[in-house]
Formats: sequence, C-alpha cells, structure tokens
Amino acid sequence: MKKSEFSSELKYLPAIEAVDITNYLVVQTSFYSTKQMKAYKSMDAYNYFVSGWVNDIGTKVLQNDNRLVFARVNHSQRSAETPLKTWVIAKHDGEVIAAHCNCMAGGSSFFY
Repeated sequence: MKKSEFSSELKYLPAIEAVDITNYLVVQTSFYSTKQMKAYKSMDAYNYFVSGWVNDIGTKVLQNDNRLVFARVNHSQRSAETPLKTWVIAKHDGEVIAAHCNCMAGGSSFFY
C-alpha cells in the first residue's frame, strides 16, 4: 500500500480505548498479563508514546468499514535507525482485530 492511500485526519481513527487494547493483548494474544496492563503507565511503550516516538500516523478505511492504522515508531535501543513499521486493524468501534510491528519482538509494540 502507498502512503497516499492513508489519511492523517483524526476522524478516521477507530475508537480504540484501553479496554480494547487490554482485550487484545491479554485475552486474545496473552502478550501481557492483566497486572502489567493495569500498570501501563510504567511500561516503556506508554512512555515512548507520550515522548513523541510515534509518528506518521495514517488511517485507511477498508471496504468492511474496519480501519487500518499505520504508524512509524522510533527504535527504543537504536535511535539512529529507520523507524519501525507498525499497524493495527480495528473495527470502527475500537475492537482490535490484529496488530503487528516489524521489530524483533513483533506483535504488540504498536500499543504505546
């Protein structure tokens, strides 16, 4: 897909809330525990987000009204390298269907 296919307008972002992220990361994938999610502000991922490491966010509305959100995220260990490619597919109401990051950890690094 081309970057030109994505919109930077916030109105197209899915309504993802903390419960949607917790459901995906704890219930569906078991990537994090409930205890870790309750302490999300102490997680590195949250701190990276509030520090501005997530950029070039774009949303594409898919045929079934699901949303594909793409972003570039700076490396946590190697700041000089090309930002990571991350994406999430979610329903318009915020239910996360799938997510991925091309970092070594994979899966859930998008959730900042």
